[in-house]
Amino acid sequence: MQQIAQQVQTHQAGVATAYIAVPQPLQGHPQAIYLIINGQVRVLTHPVQSTFDLVQDAFAYRQKVVGIWDQQTPHILRAIHVRNF
Repeated sequence: MQQIAQQVQTHQAGVATAYIAVPQPLQGHPQAIYLIINGQVRVLTHPVQSTFDLVQDAFAYRQKVVGIWDQQTPHILRAIHVRNF
């Protein structure tokens, strides 16, 4: 339990204001979703197709898209969460 608490403390989150989806990248590059959070680009590589769909729908319906990253690698997203308000 203590280890989980330490991991949570090292993570940060922010609401995305824009995104770029790359579901079919150039050869040799991974699929990716780029979120703009607090004026910085953060990337989630190798997302599944349902994540692409979820992010696209969330922006289309003005839902909040929250990116979660580790303090050690702030430009790499660990997770994306859509808040339905």
